[in-house]
Amino acid sequence: MNRIFSLLFILFLSSCTTVSHVAPDPSLLRIGVTPDLPPMIDKRAGKMVGVEADFANELAMELGRDPVFLAMEWEELLPALEKNDIDIVMSGMSITRARNFRVLFTHPYMTAGLTPLFRRGDYSPTGMYPSIVRHQTSVIGCVKGTTGAIYAKNAYVHAEVIEFSDWEDALRGLHRENVHMLIHDAPAVWWAASQYETHFVAFPELLNEEKLAWAIAKTNPDLQAQVNNVLEEWQESGKGVEILKRWFPGM
Repeated sequence: MNRIFSLLFILFLSSCTTVSHVAPDPSLLRIGVTPDLPPMIDKRAGKMVGVEADFANELAMELGRDPVFLAMEWEELLPALEKNDIDIVMSGMSITRARNFRVLFTHPYMTAGLTPLFRRGDYSPTGMYPSIVRHQTSVIGCVKGTTGAIYAKNAYVHAEVIEFSDWEDALRGLHRENVHMLIHDAPAVWWAASQYETHFVAFPELLNEEKLAWAIAKTNPDLQAQVNNVLEEWQESGKGVEILKRWFPGM
């Protein structure tokens, strides 16, 4: 795992109010999330938990603001930034060229990437790489609007690619044999394999590398600068190892 992730900070697991709409307020940090991607961000017992939840609470404290999570669908996050309905997206978002046209990204806080998830018994007994080759012409699942969807369509041109509305729906599709393989963010894939190991097997390496960062509206460069300053301080102080081990104890 330590070959795959480089994380800059340490944060404390906590939670705060989750609401549907909050007006702009300099005392608040309105955090847009799609809480369906454990261990990055999830909702349990009405509270946001995960890597991003820890980051968000610690960041808000550093900025002297109160954190407020606003849960929405993945495709709603960037429009919400552009409409000033939220201040920042902290939801396992990768930096892409297309997104750079729409939003400002902070310094990357993690290097991750994409990897496939298989049903146990639906991959080659000789290993995972032969499994990927075998599925070049099969049915491959991904989550709509993600980098996994872009990768699946570009890398598996002879396969049928099915886009699911969210990660939970994609997992159900794999379990029900609607698809033979899923392509998604590696932390979520490995987490799913660990939680449902009797059903799924995860590919142990990355198919690519992606920088994860937090998105901020183009109209709010001051917030971007403030967050980057915090990230630089965290990098300098060495924060990060503890939280990564909390969510990925095997690293």
